Amino acid sequence: MSEKQHQYGKMRNSMILWFMLLVLVPMIIVTWFGSKKSSEAFLEFVDVEISQTNKNTHNFIENWFQYRFMDLASLSANPRNAELVGKLHTDLLSSGLSLKAFIKSIYQ
Repeated sequence: MSEKQHQYGKMRNSMILWFMLLVLVPMIIVTWFGSKKSSEAFLEFVDVEISQTNKNTHNFIENWFQYRFMDLASLSANPRNAELVGKLHTDLLSSGLSLKAFIKSIYQ
């Protein structure tokens, strides 16, 4: 191997080493920081979404119960419903059946 080729090989190896140091190391650092920030942003997004879902579920349940209480108030205000419940109670007592058997007898 000639001296010129030996020098060329050393220079080529040196250039490859400097290329790796000057290009790959900053790229690794930028990638690491980007990954870290992306992970933090994703966790923050998930936290916000879970909080919003929790709030929506809470509001839905509250609304559902509110409407059930409104239904009960409406039904209890109607005197015909009170008469019906009283008649059913009287019929149950006079039938001598258990509540389950009485209900089945009504639907037969």
